[in-house]
This record gives sequence, C-alpha cells and structure tokens, in this order.
Amino acid sequence: DQCNFALLTSVMQKESFLNYLGLTTLDSELGYVPTPGFSANIKARGWDNIRVSINNEGFRENKSYITENLGMILAVGDSFTFGDQVPNSHTWPSCLQDRLKVRVNNAGVFGYGIGQSIQRAKIETNRDKYQGIILSILIDHDLKRDQMSYRDGFPKPYFRKTLAGIERV
Repeated sequence: DQCNFALLTSVMQKESFLNYLGLTTLDSELGYVPTPGFSANIKARGWDNIRVSINNEGFRENKSYITENLGMILAVGDSFTFGDQVPNSHTWPSCLQDRLKVRVNNAGVFGYGIGQSIQRAKIETNRDKYQGIILSILIDHDLKRDQMSYRDGFPKPYFRKTLAGIERV
C-alpha cells in the first residue's frame, strides 16, 4: 500500500498554508499569538513576498524606532491592525507611530475577533503601562469570529449564548 498525499499537498499549495508556519505560536489563553522574533517573507496569496517581522515582545515591527520615552500606545485588533498583505512600514500603527513620534505597539493579530483583541489588550496592559489603547475591528467579521472555537486550524477562546447569558469559553 502506498499513501496518496495528492489531495493534502494540493490544498496546502493552493492555500499557501505552509508559508504561514512559524508566524504564530499556540497560546493557552488566546489560542494563538504572533511568534516573538519571527522574520520572513510571506509568499501566500495576496502577500506578494512581503516581509513580516515580529519583535521579541510579540508585536509587529514598525518602520521607525522611538528612542525618547514619551509614552506608549497599544493598538489591538484583527488583520487590519496587524497589517495583512503590507510591509511592516505600511501598517496603520507604524504610520501612527511615525506621525506622533510616540511608540505604538502593534498587538493586532489576523483572524482575531473582538473578544480575543480585548483579552490581548488586558494581557499587554498588565505587562506595560500605556497612555492609550486603540481597538480597531471590522464589526461584521469580528463578531462572527467571536463565536468560532477554531480559526484557521487553531483552537481559540469563543463566546456562546447560554440560558444564563453570554459565556466566554
């Protein structure tokens, strides 16, 4: 007997799934987070070989480095905040940091719902003090994501309606 991997490999090649390996790490509280220290070109549909760098704190890199300590802003949200399909220097948190000359930590994560984004904000604000937090969401997509127990093959926290009300699972 010979194993036939044709279906599996065709799906992987079609979706460029293999090119995302290493970009995220499993997380017991959030499901998954960007892998600290990750840096590679993403060769997936829509990405066009774009460089993605995650710093050692788990935030998407910005184009400029702020040396003065004028405070920090935390940006949380989904793929729009993370900056899907754009270089590090073209994410809106990077552009905001460049404009304000204040450090903006990009804690956005592709595929996150509102609940995951808020939970990540809670975790990050327990680690560092921020002068401001910006939550950026796409209402239609992110509300649906909050009801999913898996996203892109990763387990994640989700919300469900019970007789007692809304419960986080």
